[in-house]
Amino acid sequence: MPEADSERARVLTEVIYDEIFLSHQTTPGHPENSKRLEAILEGITTSGLKDKLLWARPSEADVEVIALVHSQEYIAKVASLSAAKKLVHLDPDTVVSEKTFQCARYAVGGVLQGLQDMANGRCENGFALVRPPGHHARKASGMGFCIFNNAAVGAEYAIREMGWKQVVIIDWDAHHGNGVQEIFYDRDDVLYISLHQYPHYPGTGYFTEVGEGRGEGFTINLPFGPGSGDSEYLLALEKIILPIATQFDPQLVLVCAGYDGHRDDPLSALDLSTDVFNKMAGRVKDLAQICCEGRLLVVLEGGYGLDSLSDSVVATLRALVEPATDTLKKGKKEPSELPEASSSSEEMVEKLKNYFARYWKI
Repeated sequence: MPEADSERARVLTEVIYDEIFLSHQTTPGHPENSKRLEAILEGITTSGLKDKLLWARPSEADVEVIALVHSQEYIAKVASLSAAKKLVHLDPDTVVSEKTFQCARYAVGGVLQGLQDMANGRCENGFALVRPPGHHARKASGMGFCIFNNAAVGAEYAIREMGWKQVVIIDWDAHHGNGVQEIFYDRDDVLYISLHQYPHYPGTGYFTEVGEGRGEGFTINLPFGPGSGDSEYLLALEKIILPIATQFDPQLVLVCAGYDGHRDDPLSALDLSTDVFNKMAGRVKDLAQICCEGRLLVVLEGGYGLDSLSDSVVATLRALVEPATDTLKKGKKEPSELPEASSSSEEMVEKLKNYFARYWKI
């Protein structure tokens, strides 16, 4: 086998991207713009990772698939506003332009492409490099820069069409994913776990929001105050997220990957480093390796400092292409090295752990 073919055969990580994602226009000065993806692509190239990745282009998602989680009326509204061929606001932050409907359908299609390629064995894990983002999009409305809820559609599609009956969504965007929470709030087949700044936009995500009905206990909110950083996130990951997720035993792991918690991002007051995204991605990949044959799809959400966004995505991709460390066992977690943390951070994580212990064995 030629060397190039041998190298390609060893690639397990796929990036799903298309230039169509640059066509969604927002107002001048808007933080969610096409330069975000351009910066990420440049970072991937200069990092030397580009040739170590598989690349795929998505198809445009059918309206019927988007309607798995969104109302037909809302979908038609976005289509109509795009057809007007001018910039229109869904809310003060969320803009629809001529190409938005098409672009948003491709963003959902990017998630579906990643799922299909994992199912057919083309890749083991993937990164959906898409926009507009999605985790704020509710059943019948867009908000917070988001049009359609890309990860939520992917989770529902995986359950209904692909036979993966339990899905965990881990959301590390600085802003709480209120749309994902709303869509699955009364469900026990989707475990939604969010780390986010609180109080902060959109105002939801307090730890007492745990789901309702059969979904009680399947929403896990980990709110952190301004200034929180690597130690709080890694402690929460090891002591709360991974133990709960391994008990849930998902057949698919999705990540709503926002990078606006970086200390250099203009839209949050968290203190996360670039390296923490590498560590979190590596541990989540371990989870997928143990529970679901490595099936992990990372979906781009926020991140508005171009350099910090690009560097953090590259750090995530480095973790995805590296061999899994296999430090998790079903029902039991072997100890791993944790960062030094202040007593107040440890107390806060312990408080959250004790609260969720009423639903999970942690």
